[in-house]
Amino acid sequence: MSSEVEDRYIFPQTLTEQKRLIGIPLDEASVGLTPACVGIYFNQSLAGLIIGLLFWLALTWFKKGKGTSWLFNMCYWHLPGLNGQFKVLPESSLRLWLK
Repeated sequence: MSSEVEDRYIFPQTLTEQKRLIGIPLDEASVGLTPACVGIYFNQSLAGLIIGLLFWLALTWFKKGKGTSWLFNMCYWHLPGLNGQFKVLPESSLRLWLK
């Protein structure tokens, strides 16, 4: 009974606690393991491991200990997304209601 009650009320230590794979956050693990797996698939395991290690080092350098949410926010605000999609927009005071 006590283990069932304990399992119902498991709280993370912090609100931003994320899942980890072998002690590495999932975003860093995916960036490092994807090239390694592709290299193993194409029988280039050493090259895949080196490229995966370089990608992982680059990601940790970009994050600088600030976390995954910081990196996602930086990409959202600084990467070109919809900047050039709408060339001319009407003024916000003008509205057109279509039926």
